[in-house]
Amino acid sequence: MGQVLAVLPASGGVGATLLAAATATRAAAALRSVAAVDLDAHGAGLDVAFGAEQVPGWRWEDLREVAGLVDGAALRRRLLHVDGVAVLSMSRAWRPPAPGWLTVVPDVVLGLRAAHDLVVVDAPREDAVLEVLAGFADACVVVVGSRIGQLAAAAVLLPRVRCLGVQPWVVLRGGHADLEDLVLDELDVAVVDRLRDDPRTAADLEAGVPAGSRGRGPVVEVADRILLRLRGTGTAPAGSTTRAGLAGSGAAWGGWRG
Repeated sequence: MGQVLAVLPASGGVGATLLAAATATRAAAALRSVAAVDLDAHGAGLDVAFGAEQVPGWRWEDLREVAGLVDGAALRRRLLHVDGVAVLSMSRAWRPPAPGWLTVVPDVVLGLRAAHDLVVVDAPREDAVLEVLAGFADACVVVVGSRIGQLAAAAVLLPRVRCLGVQPWVVLRGGHADLEDLVLDELDVAVVDRLRDDPRTAADLEAGVPAGSRGRGPVVEVADRILLRLRGTGTAPAGSTTRAGLAGSGAAWGGWRG
């Protein structure tokens, strides 16, 4: 039985989908069996973050008739694959999804969880999706922007995440180190990592390069540390931080490979 890691943004434009894709890619690079699941019905599609929007494979629209727990191994063979990651993305031809589509999500994700070491879920900040996530997520990464409006949005979202029984792991996008203390004081949550801006990320997205596949850069560094945190703590104590002693992805992967 694997783990389920949810990644969601506190506001738009903070790079949560790219971080989710990079985390899945890095886990697969460590020879783990990994699936990535798109739950954002109104996003561009998780396949875009993998540079795989033209790659054939089942999307959510192919699972509209699901009834009961799916065979995760059989489903993996049907999905599109990028760098060892089985990707279940939304389809741009299926917008919006059929009413009630969220009711099949637990059966699909738990089926994939049974067949993989890790399932990374790219999720929106919608209440209905959060309620579904609460039923199976082992950890929840919330990417928070450093601008005033983005911090205000985080102040609204984080209590909703906690109310569902999930302790958020906050990744701060950009900003100065001093901002971490402000987040702790005002939002009552510790920042577990900080994601620096990297112009190469946007260039890679435009070129169809899968997030995390280059094996270097700020997104990869944060993804590696998230995986180490997931591997080493599973249910991390509220307010704890793991950045100390984890500088560099080599140390992180030495631990996550087990």
